[in-house]
Amino acid sequence: MDRVKHLPLWPHAETSRFIRSGPHDWHVQEMGDGPTILCLHGAGPSTHIWRYLMPLLAGQWRVLAIDLPAQGLTRAGTLRRCGLEDMTADIAQLRSEFATFCRVPAAKVNDRMN
Repeated sequence: MDRVKHLPLWPHAETSRFIRSGPHDWHVQEMGDGPTILCLHGAGPSTHIWRYLMPLLAGQWRVLAIDLPAQGLTRAGTLRRCGLEDMTADIAQLRSEFATFCRVPAAKVNDRMN
């Protein structure tokens, strides 16, 4: 998907950022403050599916939504890592790097997502 073309039209585009982690270039949306909720979509969709829920949750929570590899605006570094086990490991690596790239302290991410 062409990020330059599609990002301006993306729901909550102003909350989007791109994070290079592992083999992938992840599209992450972040809004709100408080304990962290990570929103993961199923196979095929994108962060679009969270467009109505994110603002509602953001009043009490820090909401993070990611596009899975090769879906939405996330660029897969290799399609060989799009299976469930590899994708799970790559999401865990991304999660551990949230403290570096996002506003979420590492302790908060670990407390909420284990």
